[in-house]
Amino acid sequence: MKKILVAEDEQDVLYFLKLILELGDIEVVTAEDGEECLRKYEKEKPDLVICDVKMPKMSGLEVYERIKEKDKFILISGIIQEKDMPKELVERGDFFIKPLPPKEFVERIKLRLK
Repeated sequence: MKKILVAEDEQDVLYFLKLILELGDIEVVTAEDGEECLRKYEKEKPDLVICDVKMPKMSGLEVYERIKEKDKFILISGIIQEKDMPKELVERGDFFIKPLPPKEFVERIKLRLK
């Protein structure tokens, strides 16, 4: 089973993402701020990180800059536009704008994990 680390500070969005990914047979580890995301990234060694851009303690962009395996990272945001994202994330399609359509989101994540 693949493991994903989901970092999101809004409890309802975090619960929603965890639920739809688990229904897609994906193990989910969660974090509620950027610092916790980095700690869990090092400890859990996830196959993929899904991180909100705007979070407490450290933004998703800061987390992205600090991780080693940048190809294992997806950013999500409800307010940041594609033009403001790192070019490599946009080119790989690793940036999602909230709200996320559940079925399409899970399908794209599963494809990304292959």
